[in-house]
Amino acid sequence: MDIPDLSEGLSASGHLGSGSVSTQVGVTESIDVPSLQSAAPPGSHRAIHYRSLSNAMLFTLVISGPVMMWESMWRGQPMVDQPGDLWIAPTVIVTAAFFVGGAIAGRHRRRSTGAIAQGIALAIPVSFILIIADIGRRLFLNKSLPLPVAELWLYALVGTVVIASFGAFFGRRLYLREKKRKRMRKRISPARQ
Repeated sequence: MDIPDLSEGLSASGHLGSGSVSTQVGVTESIDVPSLQSAAPPGSHRAIHYRSLSNAMLFTLVISGPVMMWESMWRGQPMVDQPGDLWIAPTVIVTAAFFVGGAIAGRHRRRSTGAIAQGIALAIPVSFILIIADIGRRLFLNKSLPLPVAELWLYALVGTVVIASFGAFFGRRLYLREKKRKRMRKRISPARQ
């Protein structure tokens, strides 16, 4: 089966074969259909690489969501409000989730600014989802929203942007290093033959 080249678009009838209805009736307009080759590859100059970003968001939410729920429901109240240092464990886990999520998001960026954009684009929506979930939990449990909690949310939002951006820089660095290794292997392998 021949796969037609769609780089010039489809005819107005949508028929792909030769002698289509549009040429038989005299219709000369065509529908512009972008080719498969116009899709931006990883590392392109687009501001956001959506596949990497969606993978990073999914990873970060799957890890941090349940951990934050566990932290909030531990013995009926958030761990940070209880005596002891047990609250450090979920903090470390969520921080690591945002760092690794940032690395996933920034892994296909060639430029530093692209990695920063990916880190910011990851941290802000995921943080807002976690904040909205906490507001929903507070409403469900008929708890108030003290001002210090809102202040902590603001600090957390800034912190997640910074952590995810560092992770994106790390992911970008790993991507560029691996790309360089592959190029070096390509140069070496033909020389050995």
